[in-house]
Amino acid sequence: MDQDLIEKIVQEVIRRLKAEMAAEAALRPARRVIVEADVLEAVRRGEKAIRALPRVIITPLARDTMRAKGVCVETVEG
Repeated sequence: MDQDLIEKIVQEVIRRLKAEMAAEAALRPARRVIVEADVLEAVRRGEKAIRALPRVIITPLARDTMRAKGVCVETVEG
């Protein structure tokens, strides 16, 4: 295989994985409480937002971690 073909294959695999992860994220239930573990899990998955119900409770440690990692809350209706 030549290098260009390998690069195209890799890019296609990455594109499909990102699309799959986005679809999976859309199916996750909205949260009522956000703790640090939720933020770290979102970061591990490469997400920049956590879906949450209005008036979500965010622990102080989760809020600090969100700020440090660049993660925000996306409010959705229940």
